[in-house]
Amino acid sequence: MSHEVDLTRQIQKPVTFNFEGPYDLVKFIKTIGENGMSATIRLGPFIQAEWNHGFRVFGDPPSQRSAEDTAFSVARWFSKNGSLVNYYMARFFEKPGTNDCAAFLANNNTKDPETVTFRGKKYYLPAKSISILPDCKTVVYNTMTVVSQHNSRNFVKSRKTDGKLEWKMFSETIPSNLLVDSRIPRELYNLTKDKTDYAWFTTTINVDRNDLSARKDINPVLRVASLGHAMVAFINGEFIGSAHGSQIEKSFVLQHSVKLKPGINFVTLLGSLVGLPDSGAYMEHRYAGPRGVSILGLNTGTLDLSSNGWGHQVALSGETAKVFTKEGGRKVTWTKVNKDGPPVTWYKPRLLLPAKRLMRFLLEFEQHCLGKTSCDIPMDKGLFNGKKDNCPNLTKNLAVQVKCSSKGPKRSANQA
Repeated sequence: MSHEVDLTRQIQKPVTFNFEGPYDLVKFIKTIGENGMSATIRLGPFIQAEWNHGFRVFGDPPSQRSAEDTAFSVARWFSKNGSLVNYYMARFFEKPGTNDCAAFLANNNTKDPETVTFRGKKYYLPAKSISILPDCKTVVYNTMTVVSQHNSRNFVKSRKTDGKLEWKMFSETIPSNLLVDSRIPRELYNLTKDKTDYAWFTTTINVDRNDLSARKDINPVLRVASLGHAMVAFINGEFIGSAHGSQIEKSFVLQHSVKLKPGINFVTLLGSLVGLPDSGAYMEHRYAGPRGVSILGLNTGTLDLSSNGWGHQVALSGETAKVFTKEGGRKVTWTKVNKDGPPVTWYKPRLLLPAKRLMRFLLEFEQHCLGKTSCDIPMDKGLFNGKKDNCPNLTKNLAVQVKCSSKGPKRSANQA
């Protein structure tokens, strides 16, 4: 028996463990043993990354393990006296004192097939495969004979939803002149404190007309050296470019040409993280975020902005407003998507389901009736399966089950 324990249900605040009632894990394990069974336990919470193509590092190409390779690994485990493979729950039982025999014939050559002789009989083994003989005579399974489709994964639009998604967007306001609270850009891990993955950095520069090239085809270059993990750059609120690191090398350099104007210019950086370190030595010395910012190509030379004075803002405004929730989504103004939105934009779709679906009625009810003592719901032909309403002058009744709760002040017995 395979059992997974999610400790989020057992752990309460303050940190105490609850093993009472249905959460009595000790009694559960004892009951398994009393009935002659064994159990494997995995404690959670955890990330089941194997269900979405395995653990794929950001930036890596998609990978998909073949069924033959999985079968080969499982069979090889049993051939070396393995007794249990998690998930698949295959078991190997021995019968001591009998002449029962089972054989695993393996070919570890990854390129060429082989023909082997076992107990005077020849067996053909494809490359990198294992044949299983439960009676040491008959091959009942070979790991290269898995019947599975070998095609690439692709995404196909659902015919039920195609053309029925209504998209809207909400764009973040790009900050330009935050209150300066540090001489240099602050370290990103300590700045966000695991409350969010995003933080804004802003600084200002005063550019003299003589600092800029007289040629319009020659522009200065913004160069940002970052310790990780990703960054988006803006000049005067306009998107300049983005860059990110990799699993092998977290640090990177963002470098793009920019158009500066004589006078005050605003430099804005959006730093983002893709996770916190969870293992390894000297974790307290892991850093992220911008460590060096400069403007190259000015007539007066390179302008170092690393110690220019920086302002910071933790989290996106959409995160703070929780626009991903129903209540938070009402706090901001959503606009129709006509084309690709600007960088740092939230998108939300509204699925217009067929009329026969309950969701359609639920949306209509919420729109016209929620919070009202009485309401009228407009009907259309779609509610009659596209057919003609045979009784156009007859009032239709819609049965709605409503659960109400009063949040008003309680009345005393004299007022009742």
